[in-house]
Amino acid sequence: MVATTSFEMVSDKSQNVTVKLVQEMCELAPLPNDRRFSETHADKILNSILAGKGITFQWCSCYVEETGKWHRINGQHTSTVLRRMIEQGLDKDRSAHFDTLRVYWAKYRAKTIADAASLWSQHDNTIITRKANDVYGVHAGSNPDLAGVSHRHLTVCAGGVALAHWWTMAHHTTAEHRVQFMLAKPEFVIWLHSVLKDASKLRHMLRRSVACAMFVTWKKDRKDADRFWTEVRDETGTQPTSPSRFLSKLLLTSTLHKGGSKKKPVGEMELAVKCVNAWNAFRRLDEVKQLIYHNGQKLPAAL
Repeated sequence: MVATTSFEMVSDKSQNVTVKLVQEMCELAPLPNDRRFSETHADKILNSILAGKGITFQWCSCYVEETGKWHRINGQHTSTVLRRMIEQGLDKDRSAHFDTLRVYWAKYRAKTIADAASLWSQHDNTIITRKANDVYGVHAGSNPDLAGVSHRHLTVCAGGVALAHWWTMAHHTTAEHRVQFMLAKPEFVIWLHSVLKDASKLRHMLRRSVACAMFVTWKKDRKDADRFWTEVRDETGTQPTSPSRFLSKLLLTSTLHKGGSKKKPVGEMELAVKCVNAWNAFRRLDEVKQLIYHNGQKLPAAL
């Protein structure tokens, strides 16, 4: 079941930017796994300010009962740029247009970090675009057990679980929806991370279609899933026709992208189906000489 979240607005106010406001925002605690600071974004913001566009920034903060702190939801880049301008004395330089700036600051209250993470992913920001992996990282930060899981593994897990749940409609789901389904199964995220931990050497397995198959097989039998996917990763199937060995070769010699590669292009749905078919052969103790996929086929049930 997908967890529900709860937060409520306690105040919102539009006002002129002041040194005190900037200092207050800069001192707020970030959410766990907040997006990295981008100097490129900061430069764009500064250039917009210096162009005299009279910007109204959108800031958002949230008091979290779980931590007993106020956390920054939105405003990392803008407040940092404004702090730098103040440090350089540009807040007193009329040509820098600092006195034309305003901020709309919305303040919320939430029970848990998970609630605040949901607010973070939903909050509208007209300057900084939040990518899906940023959403996954902040939400995962609400679960201490996922502290060591990389953004790349989170992204693959979220996409794989979404593919298993929605199949052809997975591309139409939001990052917020995908992450809630992923976080409903944190044990799977931890397991996938442990199996595919060496990401630099396992790029061929770090695909949504593979994560999708790993998810449905893990749900079916965790012990066998661990054995099967370890064999696929290490290429330790006893014979070339062993299902895990056959799948290892397929993953190493295929790509999702057409052109620019000597590898054979294989569609995302096709690869997910073939991964599950290899698993089913593994469970039946069958040999594999080919893995069949029919256009438009649904994801087969894991045996």
